[in-house]
Amino acid sequence: MMGSISFYDMEAARLEKRKRKKARTRLTGLKKHRNPIERIMLLKRFFRWEMLIILAALICDGYSWGHQFVIDDHSYLVENHFIQNPSNLLRILVRPSVAAHLYRPLTALSLGANCWIHGLNPDGFHVINRLIHVMICLGIFWVLRHLISNSAAAFLTALLFAAHPIQTEAVTYIEGRADLLATLFFVLALFFHIRARQSAEAQRRDFAAALVFYFFAMLSKESGITWIAVVLVTEFVYFSKSSPTALWQTLRKGLWKIFAAYLLAPSVFLALRAFAFSQVPGAHSSFVQNPLSHVPVMVRELTGLKVLFQSLGLLLWPVRLSADYSYNQIPLITQWSSPAGLAVIALSLAFLLLLGWSYFRAPDIFFGLGYFLATYSVVSNLVVHIGTIRADRLLYMPSLGILLIVGTLLAGLDRRLQRPMAKKAFRLSVVVIVILLMTQTVRRNSDWQDEMTLWLQTVRTAPNSARAHHTLGSVLAARREFSLALEQYRVAESIYAEDAMLICDLGTVLSQLGRADEALQYYRRAVELDPQYPMIRFSLATALRARGDFEGAKLQDEAIIAFYDDLIRKNPSNADHHYFKAKALSSQGQLEQALSEYRRTLQIDPNYDLAKESIDRITRKMSAPDGGFRIP
Repeated sequence: MMGSISFYDMEAARLEKRKRKKARTRLTGLKKHRNPIERIMLLKRFFRWEMLIILAALICDGYSWGHQFVIDDHSYLVENHFIQNPSNLLRILVRPSVAAHLYRPLTALSLGANCWIHGLNPDGFHVINRLIHVMICLGIFWVLRHLISNSAAAFLTALLFAAHPIQTEAVTYIEGRADLLATLFFVLALFFHIRARQSAEAQRRDFAAALVFYFFAMLSKESGITWIAVVLVTEFVYFSKSSPTALWQTLRKGLWKIFAAYLLAPSVFLALRAFAFSQVPGAHSSFVQNPLSHVPVMVRELTGLKVLFQSLGLLLWPVRLSADYSYNQIPLITQWSSPAGLAVIALSLAFLLLLGWSYFRAPDIFFGLGYFLATYSVVSNLVVHIGTIRADRLLYMPSLGILLIVGTLLAGLDRRLQRPMAKKAFRLSVVVIVILLMTQTVRRNSDWQDEMTLWLQTVRTAPNSARAHHTLGSVLAARREFSLALEQYRVAESIYAEDAMLICDLGTVLSQLGRADEALQYYRRAVELDPQYPMIRFSLATALRARGDFEGAKLQDEAIIAFYDDLIRKNPSNADHHYFKAKALSSQGQLEQALSEYRRTLQIDPNYDLAKESIDRITRKMSAPDGGFRIP
């Protein structure tokens, strides 16, 4: 009797083990076949769709060879001695990576590794960005194939994600590495959470992997924090059948421990971020780059919703993409009763109706909308302020939700068509759409080859952007085409004349054109607009010194020194602060003190080449027969 009971127990255990093995087989897509021929055929089927996704991603991004550094690549990489120095490997984890407004240590480590391996060769950075993008596209396919019931929809979603032009900025723009890494770890964390929920084997290991990758996503970019909201939506739609009661019961039965650990991860991240920012002064976005951080709440919310629907429009019709949407390319909505305000309200109601309909009728569409809202929330300016009003790279992670909806609709329509000719015609039209998207992506990729090409295109697609005209003017000024630069600066000034840096650059171009009196007026006006920005005072001091007004120049230098003294008290380990203080001391003729600050700069960052050049220059002047120079 005991023997028969033991036998049945063993048989039940064996059947349960087989069941778990089949569940894991569904996740990996691979079965262990004894026949090698069957195994080869299975691998061929397994990689059929994956290869199409890889090819689409590589073809779209293959035109970025030979591209130069653009926009913030210069400040984040080329001029960032902190990232370029391997000795700062551990310090990257506890301080902002550039200036005072970005705490993205894994992104900084990734870019730093590129610098350490091949120096400042843009092609090396582009290769890594491209590989990350390919891995994300494959990860999306694998996640969706095991999350939704339609494999064709999963394939179409991943293919559209690989081919969509909106992804160009994040992939081709080197500083877009933050969006790529955050999305990669985001997808990996979601994959391991889903695998843990669908299989009884190695649950703890998979949940732990999901937690680690979630933390990595946040360390790559702040938007990774939204992953926990996406997991809740996933649990609600696919594991609780859109039932709040079922979700609550699932959490009560043991999953609450997992979510408690998930909630601990952003708490640790926010603590690390607060500690890093405590060492440096905070950074604030300018009105030009993000006017929504400087306007009343009603204006911010209405305009933020307008930006949201414009972004949805770009995802569905990606024709007019731009590297900049700052003031006044997107006019503010100042009254809810205006035509633009009423249109935004109507679109918001329609969006809510679509959300409600999908909740009852289309779970995959509901999940796509929920994913988009969760991931877009932190870059929408509706919840928190960010450094820009809008950017294409900010849609890299949220675009997956909308593309999932499109992929689901296309796959559903293909399944409904019964007539062979109609099905072939429809599939051909889908292929044409993908090819058109890829063509637009390749064309858009060519816009990013260098600063001149990028900003010439940007002033065409965003003619009302003050920043676009200002930046194009700066590119022209760097090429010593001062008359053309002045024209662009004048256009930017007509759009927004209260930008201190624009007014300062106008003064510099006028000075280069020999219009010294006008230049001095612009420098003074720039200081009035922003008395705290030391670079403007440097320009004013130089102009005053050129006119023989040494007392006026001395006052500006003293203000600069006082400014950097305050920064050094708050953060004595910032090499840039010591360097610019030394520069002001050198301008005043205080050479010994300047040398001391330059040497302190090199103690903090031995690779600070500008400090080395300054020390050599001052040393030569001090050893000259006349004892060097002294400014009266």
